Amino acid sequence: MFSNYHTGGPYDLQRGFDGQSFGGFVPAFTPLASYDFGLAVTASGGNFIIGAEVAGGLQNAWNSLFNEKVDASGDFLNNPRNVANEIRGFQDYTNGSYANGDYLGNYDKEIPYANAGQVLNALERLGYEVHFGKFGITRAILKGPRGISDLVNRIFRAVLFNSGSDPLAIDLTGNGIKTIGASQSGVMFDTTGSGNSVSTGWIAEGTGWLAYNPSGATTLTSETQLFGAASLLPNGKYATDGFQALSLFDSNGDGVIDTQDPEFANLRVWVGAPSSGSSDPNMPAGQMLTLQQLGIVSISLNERPSWINTGGTGVEVNTESSYATVTWSDGRQTTIGAVNLTGNPFYQNLATPAQLQTSGDDAANAIPLMQGSGAMYDTRTAAQLSPSFSGLLQKYSTLTSRADQIAMLPQLLAVWGGTSNFQALMERNRWGYSDPCYVYQFDGIQQYANTNVQLNPGDQSNWTDAYRNMVGIVDILEKFNGQLLYDPASTGALCGHNRAFLSYNPGGEAGDGKSASIFVSPTYSIDVSASQVSALMQGYQALERSVYQGLVLQTRLMPYLNAIGLNVDSKGATGIRVDFSKFNNLLDGKFSTDPVNAMVDLAELTASGSSLLSAVGYDPTARLKQWAMQLQSSGQWQNFLGQFSDGIEAGYSNGVFNMLSSAGNGIFLTSADSSTVQDNNGSSILIATTGNDTLISGKGNDTLVAGIGYTYMAGRSGADTYVFERGDGIAEMETSGGQNNVLQLTNYNRSDLVLRQDGNTMVLDFGNGDVVRLHDYFLRQQVWGGDVGMRSVQFADGTQMSIAELAASANTVHGNGDGTFSGGWGNNILIGGAGNETLVGGNGNSTLVAGVGNDLLQAGSGNNT
Repeated sequence: MFSNYHTGGPYDLQRGFDGQSFGGFVPAFTPLASYDFGLAVTASGGNFIIGAEVAGGLQNAWNSLFNEKVDASGDFLNNPRNVANEIRGFQDYTNGSYANGDYLGNYDKEIPYANAGQVLNALERLGYEVHFGKFGITRAILKGPRGISDLVNRIFRAVLFNSGSDPLAIDLTGNGIKTIGASQSGVMFDTTGSGNSVSTGWIAEGTGWLAYNPSGATTLTSETQLFGAASLLPNGKYATDGFQALSLFDSNGDGVIDTQDPEFANLRVWVGAPSSGSSDPNMPAGQMLTLQQLGIVSISLNERPSWINTGGTGVEVNTESSYATVTWSDGRQTTIGAVNLTGNPFYQNLATPAQLQTSGDDAANAIPLMQGSGAMYDTRTAAQLSPSFSGLLQKYSTLTSRADQIAMLPQLLAVWGGTSNFQALMERNRWGYSDPCYVYQFDGIQQYANTNVQLNPGDQSNWTDAYRNMVGIVDILEKFNGQLLYDPASTGALCGHNRAFLSYNPGGEAGDGKSASIFVSPTYSIDVSASQVSALMQGYQALERSVYQGLVLQTRLMPYLNAIGLNVDSKGATGIRVDFSKFNNLLDGKFSTDPVNAMVDLAELTASGSSLLSAVGYDPTARLKQWAMQLQSSGQWQNFLGQFSDGIEAGYSNGVFNMLSSAGNGIFLTSADSSTVQDNNGSSILIATTGNDTLISGKGNDTLVAGIGYTYMAGRSGADTYVFERGDGIAEMETSGGQNNVLQLTNYNRSDLVLRQDGNTMVLDFGNGDVVRLHDYFLRQQVWGGDVGMRSVQFADGTQMSIAELAASANTVHGNGDGTFSGGWGNNILIGGAGNETLVGGNGNSTLVAGVGNDLLQAGSGNNT
């Protein structure tokens, strides 16, 4: 039933629902500390109705609880009264008694047995993480704080000047050094010794890492145990590669590491996953082996250059940059290579800062929570590290308009970036010293505002605004990706895509005349191409969108979520249901006074909160369609579109408005005749308003909403929902993607329609100009049997029929005066009215009933009555 089980404090339970009416409305979405769902749920038999796993755990917890609170003689430890009450309360609770009100609270309005599971299921559906203490549920909090979209990382890695780290790996089998890419390996490893683990490529079967292990450790916890760029040399600097680090152990200078060198005995080979393991279940647990165990007698230091792909694909290719030979006791030789692992530090487990305040700080918990990425802590941790960021984020949370929040995003990202210890490349420059400095040169962006003076790249006051802005963008992206766009440590080993081109000035004055340049430090300029610049700007915009959408539900739109409730019926008549009445009232009230911004809010709730609203069963399609049509007819549609001119999360082209979440889900709205909407992303809502529109779903589970007029609706893969309502006109539905689609008739019932056949098409005729055409229904029935593209039809009264049941059901047609009334395809019941009618049976088994007047009954094919 539950995806997460956590141990919480036992005393939280008594606060659950204190002062709240247990029957009636309870807010479903609340800030973390607002409510504890401490549900003391029992049945008459004394069993917990909170899932078998939890019930068993509570019963089994008695012995451990008792042992924790009594000494060997059986006396209570610490505060006798409190501990006694705690244990007695536990006994009472497991026995179904409410005798100990001090610790269980006053639950005189207990939830009936049958409703307990509904409460917990509702909490889980709402996206809550349920915490359990020794006495049961202690609190429920919204789980899964949003993280930075991996789109930010995919764009950044595509333009990266990259070669990765370079530890030494040994071919153990003679088949060559083999590795796997970061996403496939599932390995999180500390590549720097900082305590932060990152996603990284790893060795495959038949390959091992050469490790230095003087302490006899049995685990591999960081790259400082290996030979590579993380190896510290005696001069206090890091090695340029693994062979330089290993050469320190060549005590006799013969160019070979063997038993003549004392440190040979301290060398090991690590095979398998690191000590932290791997998410790949096929990767064996690692172990440390001696060279003697393996039969290795010597390792040559005579390295030769090589550029060999050892494994991985795309931007995750791991490359051997140089190699030497390994000699074995049986005389065979294999290789040892410096492997450039293309890890991905966008995915990191950051070590907890030493200065961080203790968890549970109320002020920290009041901060909107969003996961960081790369070298960035989450917002709550960052807020504890930086009062400036804490204050700015709180100010951001109070802003009431989308425009104001969007405008503050650059400042918010810059200050958030400043909370990291990771420095961007150009932040590392120390002008005026002998250490080299690095400067990005962006194609198409001029660096200096005034070129008629001596040019000093360290003088930011002479930078153009465009250059300063681009440097800031790269700084932020480097921090949120956890790596440099260009890494000077990899200069000698750069390979693969995006090879860097550098120009060098050794320092001092250069040039003459008015445009003379002065370089107070040795300076390298890294050329960044126009295509890289464009991609970096796209990546930054993706970052802004990700942060905005991650925070908007916790800030500006939070009042709407707080208005969604759980209705708890303590008598058990209706059980638990999600209540949207206050939510809808807030939306409708705002639309009546400020329709443009109300539509903005609804659109963002739908896009950013699509999975959340879907989980609780809220359908925004009717309001989206109705409000869009009202804005279009009142001339306010352009005002609505103007709210998204920043391009952060929405676009408008060819008469179609679209807004996508970071996950690729979103909404599409037409606003012009003959518009075509095609979703190539996730699970989205496609809405036609007026005109002859075409809606084409993508790979996800989409909702396609017919407009007024003619709408062509085409499904692809996925389980799609087709929505049709009274007054929509004609909707042609082609469902080639499979049979898991549903036709939703929002205000029509079965009795309102007549089935007809038009060639291979099933026609649902509502008799008032509204028609739904299921394209190729009969052809699909003939060729594919049960797969006719539409699984079922859902009617306004809540009934649902499979498409086969609908096809077999009888059409009922009521005459209402003079005229001809005919049944369609299938079995028909035709009932005459008060006039002189002609009732015509169809091609099924029809029943024709004459009414008052002179009626003419004409049987069709089949057995008619």
